[in-house]
Order: sequence, then structure tokens, then C-alpha cells
Amino acid sequence: MSGKRQYRRASRSPIVIGVALVLLVGLALIPVTSTLAAVPARHTVSISASHRGELRFGDDVRLRGLVTSNGTATPHVSVSLQAKKFPYKKPFHTVGSATTKANGHYVFHQSPSHNTQYHVVVTAHPRQRSSRVTVHVEVRFSTCSFKGHPTRIRVSCLMRYPSNVREQGRNAYWYLGLNHARRARHVDTTRIPAPSKPGLIHLVHVYHVQPGWTFANFWVFVRDLPDQGLGFHTCLDPFGTWTGGNSCAPPASMNSKTGKP
Repeated sequence: MSGKRQYRRASRSPIVIGVALVLLVGLALIPVTSTLAAVPARHTVSISASHRGELRFGDDVRLRGLVTSNGTATPHVSVSLQAKKFPYKKPFHTVGSATTKANGHYVFHQSPSHNTQYHVVVTAHPRQRSSRVTVHVEVRFSTCSFKGHPTRIRVSCLMRYPSNVREQGRNAYWYLGLNHARRARHVDTTRIPAPSKPGLIHLVHVYHVQPGWTFANFWVFVRDLPDQGLGFHTCLDPFGTWTGGNSCAPPASMNSKTGKP
């Protein structure tokens, strides 16, 4: 009913006037409201890993980044680190939480056993996330001993790696540089023996040398196992990237000090 029609009826009946006035007052008191959803602040999240090559099995990697909003660093924002481990079939899951510092930065520390993908999300708004970084893990050589004799050099190293990875039977490439030679030559290829216990192999090699040597540099390399979650593509690292191609053949020699061709 329009207001004009109410006024005309009210002029003929005081009772209706009262009713009409009540109706008009009632209509006037009805609030007009509009519910607006709060718009969350839009954050931009960066991420980087402290180790850009391969991480030795058992070592820590530092994952850090910055949270900004409209280009300004955002302090005191809750963020979550999420991970997806090789073979990357399960969804990302949270492995750590932190709050950005006064300068908007955050830091996480992780020790992945296999190649693992990471990203960081704003905890309250998980769709606001960083890009994805992959940390590649390699076998760890440790506790190497070196014993020299006039015509032979015995080298012994421990290989440490995830217990579900199979290393036995693969090639180990041995290099040797004598008397401060600039180049270490590929002198032998052997098979990796059976583990002494899961995830641990005692790797031993004897170099046969000519009498008269006084100083020696040695190197041993094994290939990555990306199909088991360790390292890069088999024919691209370590040897392929150093030679500038995708050959699976080890180089004939390498720098005695750096271990690179």
C-alpha cells in the first residue's frame, strides 16, 4: 500500500488515521541493513632454500622468506610450512609453524630424508601461499680414512643414506691426483658393496701407485637416484652438468681441489 493512499483513507476516519500513523511509524523504524563480508588482507609470500645444490643426507636446510601486503613487510603474521616428500603422491601437509618478525621475515629449519617440496602458507588464509621449492638430498660420505704405502693407498669411507634406498651393486667412480697435480684422473670403477646395516655402507678402495709419491688427493662419486628420491636426474648430475651435456659417462679427469672438471 502506498503512502498516498493511506493519507486519503485517513482523512475520512480518525480510527484509520491512528492505524495509518502506526503503520507509517512502524515502516519508518524498519532498519535497512547490508551485511558485508570482511575482506582479508592480501599477502604475498616468498620462499628460498639456503642450500641450492644438493643437501647431504642428515644435514639441515634453512627455508626463509618474507610476507608483504601491498609491497609492505607484514609483521606478526602466522605462517605454516607445508611439505610433500618424494614420490609426491600425497598432498602437502604442515610440518612447522612460525610468526613473522617485525621486518616480515620468517625462518624454518628442516632435515629431509628424501627429495622434498616445500611451500609456506598464511595460516589463516591457506590460499595465500609462496611458490614451491624442491630440496634435493644426496648420499652422505663421512668418516673417510686414508692410509698410504709406497705402492698403494687405502681409502675407507662410510656412506649414509635413507634405509629404504638401494645402493648396493651400483658404480662408484674413483679419482686420484698425486704430488699436487692439478688434475685427478679417473683410475677405477667399482661396485658398491652390501650395507653393514640399513642405511650404512662401508666403502673401501685401494689405489695402486708408483713408488715415490708424497701427496695425494682422492675423490669418489656415486650417481644420484632420483627414481628413489635422492638427487637430480641420473645423467645430469654430477657428471652431466659439469661436462655441459647429458652424457652418463664420467669425465676422464677433474680438478684435484674442487672435484669439478
